[in-house]
Amino acid sequence: MRVLSGCLFFLLSISIAAQTTTPTPELDFRIKKHYTDAQIAEITLKHPAKIKQLNFYFRKSYVILGPKKCETIDLEKFDVMDYETYRKMDERVIVGLSREGHILELLSIKELQEIYKDL
Repeated sequence: MRVLSGCLFFLLSISIAAQTTTPTPELDFRIKKHYTDAQIAEITLKHPAKIKQLNFYFRKSYVILGPKKCETIDLEKFDVMDYETYRKMDERVIVGLSREGHILELLSIKELQEIYKDL
């Protein structure tokens, strides 16, 4: 009976631990383009909030405005890192993207810093 209750306690503790562990967020595919597997592993282990920040950066640190169809740029695979040199500290920046009339609006660095605090 003691062995059975010990096994039940062990299984229960594993179940509770599994429920309380925060799942690692899915990585945006562009993170893998700019970081090595070793860097990603280290960030995930030592700075898990940084993964959320990187996901936000590659997915939402900008707005693309214009028609839905774009022959010049693949909007699904758009990489904001290519436009990072335009980003400013205190103001949003607008950059022309395509001949179809798409524009890129980059959030300011200060906006990103405030958002990152809440992630």
